[in-house]
Order: sequence, then structure tokens, then C-alpha cells
Amino acid sequence: MNQELRESLITLRLEMGLTQKEFAELTGEKQPLISRLENGSQNITVQKLQRILERTHTGAKLKIEFKKEEVDTMAH
Repeated sequence: MNQELRESLITLRLEMGLTQKEFAELTGEKQPLISRLENGSQNITVQKLQRILERTHTGAKLKIEFKKEEVDTMAH
């Protein structure tokens, strides 16, 4: 998982006032997975990450952003 996603996941958990264990319980995952995601040693599918976010009931969602100029440059 890239740095920006990891930081967002950590920020979400901390803003909810939860420990990794509490966040894992809320999302139906195991605490070691949350730890590995946060420290970057675990990859995750988009579907699984979206499912975790949905289970927080915060409205958090994955978002893909790009700048048109960067896409144009990559296409040529």
C-alpha cells in the first residue's frame, strides 16, 4: 500500500479514537493485518480496502484523482 493510503488509514483510525485492535474488531479484520497495512508491509486489494472503509460507517471511500496534464503527458 502506498504512503498516502497508509497515512489516510492511520488518520482515519486515530480520528475515530481507536486502537489498531479496536479498529480491527470494528472492520472485521485481525489486528496484525491492520498493523501490516499501516507499516506498509502488507498489500491489499482495492475491494478489501473498500470493505474495511465501508465497515467504519464514516463515509470514507477510495478516490482516484489525476491531473489532466499528467495523463496527457503519459499518453504521448
